[in-house]
Amino acid sequence: MYRKKLERSTQPRKELFLCEKFIVLKDFHAFGIEECFKKLGWLDFLQFTGGDEIYMDEIIEWMSSLEKDEGNNPPVTTRLIGKVNGVDVVLSFDEMKRISKYDTKATLKGPYTYPKEAELADETKTEEWKARVRSLFDLPRGVDLTKWSLKTDFLRPMPRFLVRFITYNVMPRTSDLGKVRFPEMLVLEALLTGVPKLSAKHLIMYNVWEAREREQRMMIPHARLLSLLLKKQGAIPKGVKGFVKKQTKINMQMFTKSSRWKYTKTRTKHRLTVEGTNKYVEGQRSDVQGDEEDEEMSVQVGTRVQEGVPLEIELEPRRVVNAGAGASQTAVLEPYLTGFTPEMLGTPWYVHMYDTVMRARPSVFGTWDEYKRIQFDRQSQAMEETRMFQKLMILQNQQRMGEGSSSQEPHSMDAVMRGYYEMVCMGQDTLLGV
Repeated sequence: MYRKKLERSTQPRKELFLCEKFIVLKDFHAFGIEECFKKLGWLDFLQFTGGDEIYMDEIIEWMSSLEKDEGNNPPVTTRLIGKVNGVDVVLSFDEMKRISKYDTKATLKGPYTYPKEAELADETKTEEWKARVRSLFDLPRGVDLTKWSLKTDFLRPMPRFLVRFITYNVMPRTSDLGKVRFPEMLVLEALLTGVPKLSAKHLIMYNVWEAREREQRMMIPHARLLSLLLKKQGAIPKGVKGFVKKQTKINMQMFTKSSRWKYTKTRTKHRLTVEGTNKYVEGQRSDVQGDEEDEEMSVQVGTRVQEGVPLEIELEPRRVVNAGAGASQTAVLEPYLTGFTPEMLGTPWYVHMYDTVMRARPSVFGTWDEYKRIQFDRQSQAMEETRMFQKLMILQNQQRMGEGSSSQEPHSMDAVMRGYYEMVCMGQDTLLGV
């Protein structure tokens, strides 16, 4: 049955094998990708090498005969067993430990979490799912989440940056890259917040079994790992050569060439911007001092897209200048905040955001033109919203793990977090989240 499924594919045979790509970390270090993966012990998802020979016939033979033995403590004891050239080849946590470094040297303490396979594949739009969508996507106010399209264009910048690496190696695929799949949302949450602490080995086992069992899944993931597994367990006879497929190295040039991300750098920062939008991620350059004045940057005032319909992002007019008409350029200006209704002014969340944005301003802020001041304040607000989103998700996950509670409202929130939580629940988070 498995072979017949592959025969229906219109792809060239060698393209069915999804081989792990090697990420050139020095090109992406400034954007925090290493920290996201290291805290989960997932560095091999970025730099697993295996070998250049892919044993296509043998992998197909193994997949076609694959059976699952759950053991007494799945998924830790689960074994995927297939026969190749008369040899029983086993994929398990123990076997992966012998040939790779997945789930090792995690900087985040505590045990790994193993969602059930049904949970990973579940597409039920629960309250937990809705909270995850709010944390990862830019949402227009009042949107009906049950009808919301999980397009990568709608992801906040950091999740959008990370999802590229997820589809390279973590949940590898090449089709329909314009949408985010349900399991990938959980992986994004884990990379951003560290919770849940997912197991790389568990995800690999899940990917392989899904490729075997799902009728519509034609691609074979983790081909380099599987080839190494077959060779180490003696299923490849001496003298047999595999198809040679040199490992693709993803450096910054390759990353931007195959995506809408555009790399630039200022005097002090590395920056990746999604072309045609005001969404970007940035990191400090290591070859300059962080307090150097940045060079002038162009201001992008564009549109966002909701289901293909442009939504104008309007810049609010200047609020108040706390000085007379003859004040100097260094006059104190009220922050350019967005997303707050009149009823929310003076609340703890508003005061917190007001103070945060004011503290973020450099000494030369008052000398900038208005567009640049607006851009800077909106960026500061968006960065703080992202921090609060991540903190909120951590609180929710810790509560569920500690209490087994189905409640979505975290306990022990201070006044600021409660104000933010209520705004998110009402769908009033701003459009400009980073």
